[in-house]
Amino acid sequence: MLTRKIPIILLFLTPSLPSTVFAHHSTRVFYNYDQVIEIEGTVTWVFWKNPHIRFNVTRTDGGNNKETWELEAGSMNTLDRFGIDENTIQIGDVIRVAGRPSSHGLNTIYVSNVLFENGNEVSLQGSQTFRWTNKDTSLSPKISGSEEEMVLPDVKGIFRVWIRGRGGRQESLPFTATASEKREAWNPLTDDPALRCIPPGMPSAMNNPYPIAFAPEDNAIILHLEEWDGLRTIHMDSGAIADNQSSTRMGYSVGHWEKNTLIVSTTNINYPYFDSIGTPQSKTVEISEHFTLSEDDRRLDYHMIITDPETFTAPAEFTQYYVWEPREEIKSYECTLAE
Repeated sequence: MLTRKIPIILLFLTPSLPSTVFAHHSTRVFYNYDQVIEIEGTVTWVFWKNPHIRFNVTRTDGGNNKETWELEAGSMNTLDRFGIDENTIQIGDVIRVAGRPSSHGLNTIYVSNVLFENGNEVSLQGSQTFRWTNKDTSLSPKISGSEEEMVLPDVKGIFRVWIRGRGGRQESLPFTATASEKREAWNPLTDDPALRCIPPGMPSAMNNPYPIAFAPEDNAIILHLEEWDGLRTIHMDSGAIADNQSSTRMGYSVGHWEKNTLIVSTTNINYPYFDSIGTPQSKTVEISEHFTLSEDDRRLDYHMIITDPETFTAPAEFTQYYVWEPREEIKSYECTLAE
């Protein structure tokens, strides 16, 4: 059982992994990844929507003094893949939570674990690491069906759903002095477009942990990004050129095949940020992408080169890879603002 009074416990963790400037969402600028705190209280509000679920916990000191903490965790889509849905946390639940505290002195926590009065513990992070209970930590995302129940399709090529694997990336990017100054002036509490459900543009849109899918269309390939319900059109017509095309947040992409590699060039990008932490980019930014299929068609290696003289002193590079998961699907994202 949980105790009714529990002080905030500060535990120093092992040093966090290096923070990349090309990161998915900006939790590292909102929260202190070098610490974890625990609080206990009663759930008073739940908001189970993308891009991140949130819920409030009110705790007391045993008297009339109360304080409310706003807690944030991963996306609804990610949690659903681990079998965690909106019925998991209910108003009125007395819970203990652990997570990373605000970097800005706010009563906010990026939650990793939740412990309920009945002793059940839920991990709200993808690693499925449990803090208070001895659970199997080898859990994998819940995907509809099993290999015994379904016949795996004999699908070849790029036109299917891909899930992101662990990939390397360039940690120290060659920013110009001007870009660094503008990034330092960026206020994540007010300037982040994600706070207003404004989806990112290229190249930031491609750095996300969600599935992607390619589909053929007349003289084009449609790239569907689950995050933010993103759609990109890759024009495959040999006569396709970006000249006189409108500028959009995703830009104008032209592609062609070289053996088993889809090469895509994107220009005409009208999006002010290179990443999710305020690094600026200019309208002259150019992006080259290589999607390379493995010989067995089960892995897709990805290499991006970004050229923008106003942001970088040399081209910036980003790499990752995807694997084919035949049972996976693209889910609806539907970013929603709390009222």
